[in-house]
Amino acid sequence: AVAQGRRREFMHYYRFQALRNRLPPLPHPMAPSTFTTARLDWQALETQDGQAWLALHQQLLAIRHREIAPRLALIGGHAGSWRLHHGALLEVCWSLRDASQLVVMANLSDDAIAIPPPNLGVIHATHPTRDHIPPWFVAWYVRNV
Repeated sequence: AVAQGRRREFMHYYRFQALRNRLPPLPHPMAPSTFTTARLDWQALETQDGQAWLALHQQLLAIRHREIAPRLALIGGHAGSWRLHHGALLEVCWSLRDASQLVVMANLSDDAIAIPPPNLGVIHATHPTRDHIPPWFVAWYVRNV
């Protein structure tokens, strides 16, 4: 039942062709190898890559604490709405009680999308962009409505 539930949960991700080609098969939740591969490798902190990953996660958690967590109490009574633009640009919006919106935009493809990113208050973006949305790009915004 757990394995079937996980398959149903992740079916949404596999609907996007670009993701379907990149995602590995779902690990079985009861397999010992799933547990083993999910454990943190504390020795990785001794490497330059491990330190860079730790710094990134610390930065993202600080952004979440500063920019997103205070707004969570303002989210209205729904889980958000989503739209797909140009076949690969996912936009998810959460309406906030102060009449603003929390928005995430993600280009879920290997191709750049030839439109400029929205002119919104950027909370965090995977990398800067001006005249197009690069491949595998994700950004969080606040839209004042």
